[in-house]
Amino acid sequence: MTAQSLAEMTVGTCATIVEFAHSIPAKTKQRLEDLGISPTRSVQILRRTPFGGPISVSVGGLVLALDAQIAKHIVVTSVIL
Repeated sequence: MTAQSLAEMTVGTCATIVEFAHSIPAKTKQRLEDLGISPTRSVQILRRTPFGGPISVSVGGLVLALDAQIAKHIVVTSVIL
């Protein structure tokens, strides 16, 4: 399995969060963790909006919309079901 950013994943894909990129601001990282987006958690890409808009993901039973620029800083590995 190769690591890639959450922003690169396709709709319907399940993935495990590996880490946050070092370039992500500390406040953003803390906010993501407060929302339940942290390493070892599973996420599923539900939907993408066009033109680089938000990405809808399911994490721990919650549906969240993430800015595509922030999703680029979340490193994941895809899970084969």
